Amino acid sequence: MNTVSTLAGEDSACGSLGRPTLRASSRMPSALFRKQSLHVERPLPWALGLKMSNHLSKFSQGVAVELFNAFPEMKEFESVTENDGEVALYVEVIPPTGDAENPLRISTLREEITVSFDAYHAHFEDFRNAEGDDAYSMLQRIISDQFAVVSYWRDEQWCGSTLLGKAEFPSDNAEYPYANRVEFKSWRGGLDGSIACAPRG
Repeated sequence: MNTVSTLAGEDSACGSLGRPTLRASSRMPSALFRKQSLHVERPLPWALGLKMSNHLSKFSQGVAVELFNAFPEMKEFESVTENDGEVALYVEVIPPTGDAENPLRISTLREEITVSFDAYHAHFEDFRNAEGDDAYSMLQRIISDQFAVVSYWRDEQWCGSTLLGKAEFPSDNAEYPYANRVEFKSWRGGLDGSIACAPRG
């Protein structure tokens, strides 16, 4: 069963969490693809630019084939990551806005597909399935620029986040009353914005 989670993998009441520090990428934007508790290691230098089939598990190899068949533009951003001896596929893509601090990230650590963008991430067992509850569908929603990550903040403390279509955008902080700001971040920036809220609690 696929699982969806927000920045920290659990709801927060804006307690001790602060805005995550994300690693910037040196890759230049392309036309379509210019990336928390999600923990993704820095790609291994020895693997960059090399064929990865000798290093990846069968699960990661299968995901790589499906991912690059569906999104061939992402192929140039492939690398690997390692955690506790596990070598996994890792893709980091700067969006067309050039925002290197908030790239699209895809990894296959722990034999699951993790997709993250801005302050939101989700975990999937399948790259693609009949139900549409899969990594492919999330990637399509993100790059369509018809959806945005909606995140709630109390100053620099993260409260929660989700991925929503424009018609579902909130106009207040009812979902997280403690927040005093709601931010919107989309792939090409067309839906980006922020609203101030009166916090309660």
